[in-house]
Parts: sequence; structure tokens; C-alpha cells
Amino acid sequence: MSLTKITWEEFDTFEKIESPKGYDFRTHEGKYYTFGEFGVASVRRIFEINPSDFNEYLLGRRTAREIDFKAENDRWPPTEEERRESRRKFISKHPASLIDVPKIGNFF
Repeated sequence: MSLTKITWEEFDTFEKIESPKGYDFRTHEGKYYTFGEFGVASVRRIFEINPSDFNEYLLGRRTAREIDFKAENDRWPPTEEERRESRRKFISKHPASLIDVPKIGNFF
């Protein structure tokens, strides 16, 4: 949903929601949250999750990974069809990307 100004210390006090390993969802005052780690120094950012999106997860219609992705990117992850279409457009725009570059020499 959106990046928040909640600190890691505050997030750590929120009620933890059971989720698959690797996903840390929390709830506080009727709202849902997750976090992401970014950069070399692992800066943690707290994101609010849209309640209707989280309900989709609770109903089994979306995975934890999809909910986490949407909270951080404000859109659902691309479907397999969208990935294929994106790759097709990239290849048609940059056909040289299909050329296999031979390795020169064996130095090891």
C-alpha cells in the first residue's frame, strides 16, 4: 500500500501474524504491515498492506510473496503471461540479446 514512517522498534512490538517462513506480517490497530530490507547496509522500511489485499492472502487467493511484493511496489507481481510478453517485446527491440557470445580462451 505505502511506505510508512514506522520505526523498526515500533514494528517489532506489533502483533505477529502466522505466515510462511521468510515473511513477517504484523497487525496493529486494525492495520497490516510488512517490511523490506534494501541496500548494502540492509536499511529496513515498513510498508502498510491494504486490508483487502491481506484478506485475499487470508482466503488463500494470493501468496505471501505476492502480498509482500504489492506492499513494496504498489502493484501485483507480473503474471507468467506478462513476463513472456515483456521478454518478447525486449527481444523484438533488442534482437542482438539472443546472440550467444563465445568464450575466448580457457585461462583456468
